[in-house]
Amino acid sequence: GQHQSTFNSYKFVRSGSTIADNQVTETNLNSDCFHVLGVKRTFSIDQNDLKNVYKSLMGELHPDKHANKSANERDEMTEKASIVVNAYQILSDSNARAIHLLELLGTSLDEDTTGELVGQEFLMDIMECRDKIERTDDNDKLQNLLKENSDHMNQTYLQLEKSFNEKDLDKAKKMTALMQYWKRIEETIKEKI
Repeated sequence: GQHQSTFNSYKFVRSGSTIADNQVTETNLNSDCFHVLGVKRTFSIDQNDLKNVYKSLMGELHPDKHANKSANERDEMTEKASIVVNAYQILSDSNARAIHLLELLGTSLDEDTTGELVGQEFLMDIMECRDKIERTDDNDKLQNLLKENSDHMNQTYLQLEKSFNEKDLDKAKKMTALMQYWKRIEETIKEKI
């Protein structure tokens, strides 16, 4: 199923031709992280498959494999490895992947309008949550807040996945904005723990 289709779309590595051999520029690689890693353009990505694809590509780009090449070619491999690392970081993070996918689908998330997307009531809830975090140094309370936030993130993730699957980009955009707020809350809590 999923595992096989990921590797079918990734057959350029299996057949011996890799990103390391292709004449690919940074601009067209950076523009689509799914293309960089050779995975299907979808929000629902099996993280184990993604990691396997990443490791395989990084193996192809490893400096030891290119030790006998010219300095320019080695520099090019280093640059491509950097692009692969960046693509993997984006696709392995659900929020970054959602933002990237929205951009690829022609509807980017504007930082100035995320407040409008999520609504005033949600923003008030976020302010209240931030206030709770600031008012306590109790580790148990912070752990409870982290668990609550994790539940919010998981619920939002499921709705985000559903939105992308149903090609409801307006809802996907809203869920991505929600996820950004929950992610910031998570970071704030983890800084205090």
